[in-house]
Amino acid sequence: MPSAPFCVSLLSMLCALSAERSVSAFVIQTPPQVAESKADFDARRSKERAEASTLLKSVMDAYRAAPSLDISTTVKVGAQGSQASADAKSSKAEFQFAPNREGVLSLNGYTLHLHEGNIRAFHVSNKDAFVEASDDGSPFYALFNAFGDLPFVELALALGEDSVEDVCMQLLSHTPDVAPSLVEEHKSADGSVESLHLFLEADGQRIIMVVDPSTKFVRSSTATVTQGAETEEGTTLSWSSTSIVVRSDDAMPASELWPDVGTRQKVDGLQSLLPQPRAPSESDGAEIGAPTAPVPPPVKAPQVGEEAPLFELPELTSGSLALKSVQGKFVLLDFWATWCGPCRAAMPAMTKMLAELDGRVVGLLINSGEQGDIEERKTRVREVLKTAGVPLEGAHAEHALLDLDGAAARAYGVRAFPTILLLSREGVILGQWEGWSKRAEEAIRALVVEGASPTKGTP
Repeated sequence: MPSAPFCVSLLSMLCALSAERSVSAFVIQTPPQVAESKADFDARRSKERAEASTLLKSVMDAYRAAPSLDISTTVKVGAQGSQASADAKSSKAEFQFAPNREGVLSLNGYTLHLHEGNIRAFHVSNKDAFVEASDDGSPFYALFNAFGDLPFVELALALGEDSVEDVCMQLLSHTPDVAPSLVEEHKSADGSVESLHLFLEADGQRIIMVVDPSTKFVRSSTATVTQGAETEEGTTLSWSSTSIVVRSDDAMPASELWPDVGTRQKVDGLQSLLPQPRAPSESDGAEIGAPTAPVPPPVKAPQVGEEAPLFELPELTSGSLALKSVQGKFVLLDFWATWCGPCRAAMPAMTKMLAELDGRVVGLLINSGEQGDIEERKTRVREVLKTAGVPLEGAHAEHALLDLDGAAARAYGVRAFPTILLLSREGVILGQWEGWSKRAEEAIRALVVEGASPTKGTP
């Protein structure tokens, strides 16, 4: 998962790090310090990475196979270094997981029910309304697109994609590049294995999970980020979580998975469930219109009606393409990643729409948030586009561009994949959508068919 596109504020979550756990009671098994050839080193590291990958897959299976899991977890987020903030708080959540990526999640005042490809949401402050929507084939990404940040590793382990590689990118939005690296056995005084420490690492990113050797559930985890778009120089961002997991052989009752809404009214969007702030009055002793508390500045991103930031990116095939070179036609920007299930699912419908609009719209598929060298990225992109049937040649060819450092995604304030934008023939943003839906497609078609321009308004 990309680090750059997920522009979520950390300042509201920063907290003091919990005390370091003493490991004096454990005997840590480390390999002997002996000289080894490069071939021996490569072979050893390959074996260690394979063992770590196998353990992570076992952990995923444990979370997804149990008839019912009850999890209570607390995450503390902190910063150390020159730019560290004094403000701090922890986040708590309660999860009940069932097989087939179903369950009940309680976090941030919301209760979300996942069942048969749909999500039904309630909020503790609102007894009269609920939200219901499809998960578009991926409950994890539906939740991520709704909340912007999910600092609970259990969500990726239980609800994430099928492959180890995809789950690694989903564990924390700020550590998208980590990969299984090493497993350490921590033993008690009698020689029995007390815990397994699973390391997932990349440049400037690390996650360490403490795994129960018997159940394969995660007892605690720590994560650190020392470099990246959202990490100030000299600052280390840290996540520390502790979890209590209780497994049951009894399946969750259907009434808990998908409760009756009663007389509640269905509304659109999670924000609609929240109570609206009351405007201050003179009796409050505060100036009318004055904010009652400091409000963090929003992430600066171009808005609908503003000029689209220009860029020039390498194409998958050869050469590069500048956004300015395709002005004069409508331009559809699709910021996506190969690991994003909803991104892949949207491509056939998007390709069909572009073909039916018959050359009036130029489709730019901007791949961002990938890891690995450029050839590895190109290989993954080609495989996804081939499977989705995206044409790169011919009358309705689309352009596959590589946002190698995430600069284009940052310029547009992309915080979730896929993010879709429609640009006017003059290069002005006409519409922006997080996620692909029938409603987004209908809006794009209408804007193009009516020949919308910045002076005609936007959706």
